Amino acid sequence: MAKHMKNDYYYLNFEDERLIQFSAMEDFDTLYQSFLELYGKHQTIFFDEIQNIEGWERFVSRMIDSGFK
Repeated sequence: MAKHMKNDYYYLNFEDERLIQFSAMEDFDTLYQSFLELYGKHQTIFFDEIQNIEGWERFVSRMIDSGFK
């Protein structure tokens, strides 16, 4: 799916061991701000293995409500 989007998306794999301490309550907003600063504005986010992050559903729901895919 991402191949057809011409890099117009954000991607993060939560299998990366550097994210082992990632916290839904503290880090998702920082992650999104970093995406904006590094790559500009996109409307699609791919999170691989997001189930590894407890409480991820609320962030994703908020982003969907804001128009993200």
